[in-house]
Amino acid sequence: TYTGAPEQCDGIDNDCDGAIDDGVDDDPDLDGYNACQGDCDNDDPNVYPFAVEICDGKDDDCDGDLPLDELDEDDDGWLVCDGDCDDLDADLNLDDGDGDGSSTCEGDCDDGDEALTPDDLDGDGYSTCDDDCDDGEPAAHPDAVEICDDGIDNDCDGAADADDPECDPTGDDDDTTGDDDDSTGDDDTTGDDDDSTADDDTFADDDDDTAIDEPQDCSCRLDGDAGASPAWILAALALAVTRRRR
Repeated sequence: TYTGAPEQCDGIDNDCDGAIDDGVDDDPDLDGYNACQGDCDNDDPNVYPFAVEICDGKDDDCDGDLPLDELDEDDDGWLVCDGDCDDLDADLNLDDGDGDGSSTCEGDCDDGDEALTPDDLDGDGYSTCDDDCDDGEPAAHPDAVEICDDGIDNDCDGAADADDPECDPTGDDDDTTGDDDDSTGDDDTTGDDDDSTADDDTFADDDDDTAIDEPQDCSCRLDGDAGASPAWILAALALAVTRRRR
């Protein structure tokens, strides 16, 4: 007890001002309890002995213990009793930082980008947080099959129709003529078999050379005789044999 001492609930004039327990036996918050009766916060009418504990981060019932779901261990401003889905991770909370209507605890994959939300606006089973490239088009989502003539990037790979690797620009087999990987409708440039002249060589015969050699005139020449023919030679040989026998 001395002048200026803090007043206590002890029935003594602790501060020597002539009044006993002055200030501590008052009930300024009108909750029916004063400090001498165990009110641990005489400025809050919701806090007093035996009060019902509510989700406010306070020891409402003045029992000296704060409930675990009111601790806010990650200091993100949200309590577990508020719906904080992870009170050890400040990035997961109920804030809607980008104003898209969803928080990180509600599945918002980027709470700084309003274009990325967990909402599936077109009902195709995918949201922009699921990599849906057009959440206003139900025919477009990451697992869709590319349709090559609808003007839509169906499978969300960044390419639509003819620009998509899944689509052949001519609807056939990766060439420009609707046939078999050349420019003329066959396997070469002339409509036949891998050469440029409609056969297996360059001269339209069939033996892979450069001269037309089948058929030929069989007027064979012998010993430099320009007029010799096989029939003439046989006749000459027969005459010679006849003469020899004589």
